Amino acid sequence: KIRTMHYITGTDRNQLQLYTSLEDSISPENAVRLIDKLVDLLYQKDPAQYIYKGQSLRGRKSYHPTLFLKLYLYGYLNRISSSRRLETETYRNIELKWLMCDLHPDFKTISDYRKDNGNAIREMTLGFRNFLKKEGYIEGNKIIFDGTKVKACTSKEKIWTDTIIASRITHMEELLDGYLSKLEENDQTEDSS
Repeated sequence: KIRTMHYITGTDRNQLQLYTSLEDSISPENAVRLIDKLVDLLYQKDPAQYIYKGQSLRGRKSYHPTLFLKLYLYGYLNRISSSRRLETETYRNIELKWLMCDLHPDFKTISDYRKDNGNAIREMTLGFRNFLKKEGYIEGNKIIFDGTKVKACTSKEKIWTDTIIASRITHMEELLDGYLSKLEENDQTEDSS
């Protein structure tokens, strides 16, 4: 006979529970709070840059453009490169539920926003560094720390000069362009299947 008292038991799935608010589910230090603040500040600077639809008084109301900017920045930082995956995450990921105010746009709407506003997404993502510098999260000095121990005899390959830093920044911008291209490619692949 197996003794069931020895094992940890979970909550009965049929038991009614009162859940906490989404606000209580996200810690004050969580990165999604920074994403939320960043996108709201960038939007307030130039709202016209991010609006492409939804100005008509007819038909269904459109989603606020900042929702998609937040969604794509979150997806970029968490390596989610598909509009369908982003849609799925809005249902099951508590951070995204908080960030999206528990709204769940479908994959087509998410994809259409990217197609119509690729440059806005790119500029917002590249503006992330400037925001961090302005708000004091980073100082913007030319210091790069990779977590390795520094020894007295460093090889030339491990010294980061201004040109190497500039090339790394260019490389990061190319990675961002690659991410946006991969989103487009994944959407086309998923639409054809």
